[in-house]
Amino acid sequence: MSGTRETPDRGRGESTASTNCVIADPTSTPLNLRTSPNGTIVGTVANGTRARILDQARDRGGELWVYIADATARPLGWVIRKFIVCR
Repeated sequence: MSGTRETPDRGRGESTASTNCVIADPTSTPLNLRTSPNGTIVGTVANGTRARILDQARDRGGELWVYIADATARPLGWVIRKFIVCR
């Protein structure tokens, strides 16, 4: 599957810029950071890391991805949305 960015998903009642989020992968392993939705892996981020969502998009399969930054607003990469908990 291609790593190209697909459609922004802004009509689901969720703000794109969520500021109080935490990485919560149920496998307890670090979450992969990618260059684009379902793109090349460029790093990982540990469970419990605070993050903020900067953007979101769906891949060709319909999976929702978010572009995140760390707590200091430094961009990190794209991750699957279901592994981030925001309050």
